[in-house]
Amino acid sequence: MSYINKMFGAGVITNANTVITMYTAPSSRISIIKSLTLCNSSSSPVTAILRLGGVEVLFNYTIKPNATIVVPVMDQCMLAGDTITLYCSNANAINYYISGIEATLTDADYSSVKRLGMGVMSSVSSTIVGTSTKDRMIKGIILCNTSNSDRAASIEFGSYKILSSYLMKSYDTILIPTMDHVLPASAAVSGLGSGINYFITGTEL
Repeated sequence: MSYINKMFGAGVITNANTVITMYTAPSSRISIIKSLTLCNSSSSPVTAILRLGGVEVLFNYTIKPNATIVVPVMDQCMLAGDTITLYCSNANAINYYISGIEATLTDADYSSVKRLGMGVMSSVSSTIVGTSTKDRMIKGIILCNTSNSDRAASIEFGSYKILSSYLMKSYDTILIPTMDHVLPASAAVSGLGSGINYFITGTEL
């Protein structure tokens, strides 16, 4: 078997206002996040910033006292050297637990898993996943509004909208339910949403 189910990391963030690396994807492997849980064990609210590969998927997100959240990162792909980092406003409050799969680049079950795109969308519609030589299956799209104001987000597969001027509240994160949509090789994904980060994972068919 050329893949392993693994606890990527677990612990308590002991330093406030500091970026802490919770996991680094190893070389010559594909890492797939299956679950990421954050628990605020304190009696005060905590502000958190979570980054995958340097892109915020939680930004200035408030975790209420004694609240637990499961971050919507299911099946997101990390490449060699990518990190999962967390910044917290309070020390000794946030417990984290991360689990996933590490697979070799040639593993028959996971070699087709790809990070199709990540970055920041602009105020005009632009390509966020380009065309390819192969059809692809979109497994998940995370959007995170890093602005302190509400912003509208739009996503198109080819010329067809799957999200149209969806209003995201300030510092909100959503997982678009695009599980198993096929994107033809000749089609691109375009997005619009000033100040909105995206993280897209899929498979090549």
